[in-house]
Amino acid sequence: ALFPDSPEAALVTSRTYLHDKYLEESGNILSYYLEKNPDDSEIRLALAAVLFRQGLVDESLSALESNEIPDSMGSGYMTLNVLCQLAQSNWQAVVELAESAERSTMSLSTRFALAAAYTGSGQNEKAALLLKDEDTDEALGGPVGNVLMGALKGGSEQLSANQATLANALASNDSALVSFASGTSYQLAKFYSSAYAAFNQCADTLSVDSDLLMAL
Repeated sequence: ALFPDSPEAALVTSRTYLHDKYLEESGNILSYYLEKNPDDSEIRLALAAVLFRQGLVDESLSALESNEIPDSMGSGYMTLNVLCQLAQSNWQAVVELAESAERSTMSLSTRFALAAAYTGSGQNEKAALLLKDEDTDEALGGPVGNVLMGALKGGSEQLSANQATLANALASNDSALVSFASGTSYQLAKFYSSAYAAFNQCADTLSVDSDLLMAL
């Protein structure tokens, strides 16, 4: 059937459309199922993610509204809520949502979103502390984490030449820092179009080749 009646079939059909870049059709499948099953949290989260990929942030936030969210899905709802607020530059909303989570269970995507919000609201020191591994004192997130930490703390001795160049450029431009941290957050959550747009915005702000960012 074009509009499946089981949640498993709805998800499989929606993902097939999503894989083929038919975002509207993917969302339609999930919306139809939710009309009959409005309390299905997994389908609701999947629909919110599809809407976010379409750039429909307000609609994504509306889809995330649910009276009861299973504990097993709490992290997914939290992350997507945070990313929606990040996309709208609602720094305080990002901070309030993310800080309500246990730091030990916070997804890496949420950490970078919160770092972007801290930077966007002039709290760079908090952003730097957030991205440091409490056990090793090393930056979280691999090369991008190292670059962001270098930019926030002003240290580039452990970076490659290209990474140090980027970190130094980011250090003097908070707007670019926000775009870089946001792009990393989207990338980690596998929202690649949003990540690409944020990294391009960062590159334009710094007047550097976007390949320098993509190479990370």
